Amino acid sequence: MKDWLEVNEEFAVDGSLRDIYVLDVCVDVWNEFIKKVKNESFEFKFVHGSSERALPDNFYKIKELQQTNPTTLCIWLDNNIKVNCHFFMETEIELDISPREIRSLAEYKILTSFMKWLSNILRKPAILTHEGSQDQVILSVNESVV
Repeated sequence: MKDWLEVNEEFAVDGSLRDIYVLDVCVDVWNEFIKKVKNESFEFKFVHGSSERALPDNFYKIKELQQTNPTTLCIWLDNNIKVNCHFFMETEIELDISPREIRSLAEYKILTSFMKWLSNILRKPAILTHEGSQDQVILSVNESVV
């Protein structure tokens, strides 16, 4: 894994977000992600339209809600670092994070710990990229390799 000095320039504030992807997933992987978020110590909030509500137990219930309004799952990695999940596609988990929230080694460690956790629970690589650019990988974490 890259250290902070190798990647800190990738977090320059440029008006775009950074994306965290887990690719080649299915509904079962999504459901595992939802279950693990609910069972971890993360502070999180699920929003449907403009209303906060309980996080549904599965991906299909969330997609059903999206028929009427957008959904967002906000997960706080600590008091200052928040990642957002919008449940765009069944085949990939995409979360976004503002580069404004990763300004130091300590914050970078929190982000990479989350990516390791994500990779470990889903047994798939987690990649950090520039917004909307899966081919512009900043960092890749694969904790599922033993």
